[in-house]
Amino acid sequence: MFIPKWFLIIPFLVYYLPAQTMLHDSIRKEVTNKPWHVKFGMQEAFILAHRKTMEHLVLGYPTQLECAVQYINSLHFSDSNFLKPPVWGVSFTYTDLKNPQILGKAFTISPCLDFTVNNNVRLPFNIQLAFGAAYITKYWTLDNFKNDAIGTPLNAYVRFRCYWQCKLFKHLTVEPGFTFSHMSNGRFKNPNLGINLLGIQMLVKKTTSTLAPVHNNNRMHIRSRIYLQCIASMGVNQEKLLDSLKTVGHVGLSCQYRRKKNAYAIGLDAFYDQQYQDILKADGLLHNPFNYWRSAIFLGYTFHAGPISFPLEVGYYIYQQSKPDEPIVNRLGVRYTFKNNLVVHWAIRAHYAVAYNFEYGIGYRFSDFKKH
Repeated sequence: MFIPKWFLIIPFLVYYLPAQTMLHDSIRKEVTNKPWHVKFGMQEAFILAHRKTMEHLVLGYPTQLECAVQYINSLHFSDSNFLKPPVWGVSFTYTDLKNPQILGKAFTISPCLDFTVNNNVRLPFNIQLAFGAAYITKYWTLDNFKNDAIGTPLNAYVRFRCYWQCKLFKHLTVEPGFTFSHMSNGRFKNPNLGINLLGIQMLVKKTTSTLAPVHNNNRMHIRSRIYLQCIASMGVNQEKLLDSLKTVGHVGLSCQYRRKKNAYAIGLDAFYDQQYQDILKADGLLHNPFNYWRSAIFLGYTFHAGPISFPLEVGYYIYQQSKPDEPIVNRLGVRYTFKNNLVVHWAIRAHYAVAYNFEYGIGYRFSDFKKH
């Protein structure tokens, strides 16, 4: 993979620059003045061809330019388990996919959340999660039939980024790291193999804020570490190019072990897949409506940032009458939990990195939270 020459400064920044970060000890910090950040940067990446039919689309290494505006809202962030308050923002990117005839360019806008994972004085390690929308200039048409990755111009955009912060000056920080991103329409319209990018990026952040120690008693505690959560969702997908949209339903029950900032889960999902009618009819199983359902057992990890949580779940089908997809099913999404424990759910369901459908749903968390 081609890497710009200026990326060679990363080892120097990581190991030798006497950087002083905004986090110097284990005392929680809070913003004392203008909590705005502005970021600019670029990324060199390569397309992960997760199907052999996609290999003809990879003609080079995509280049991405990014601009982001971020805001630290620590005074209204209730979960003081974070040594540094999470940073909320909006990111804008332009990506040259290096295949102008078939893939074209991609423009994205995505709300994002950044949080610090460790407490390294010299080089704090951070993770970013982003969910948004992507506009891709080239997609499948009769004139562009070789594009079996993208079927619509408007797509969902998901990004996972890990990076380090290296402070050059008082209000100037560089952020080298790695990024994985996904663009697809969630099988709303075929073809929909999606575009997965893995790359190395360098961002420069300009900030005018400073942090100071605080004592926050507004901390969220959990009476019971173990709780149950039920989620129900609906969605649609398209099996073949000219097929009509089929309904996809889902009901899931999980047992979760909650810690300060994350939770581990084991659960059972039941999926209603209407698209299997033709398959079941061919197999003589259409007469039984229960055959439309299939179930999977899953393991999950969830990161919590106040009322917002980001679940990552991986499961295996234990019951299904037909097997047109991979046996491994995974989910990546975002949830918002209200004070009355009602949960709003959005996620991407996929089989081996190929999106199957978007899930839109609600749920309930059987747990007891209190502040003291």
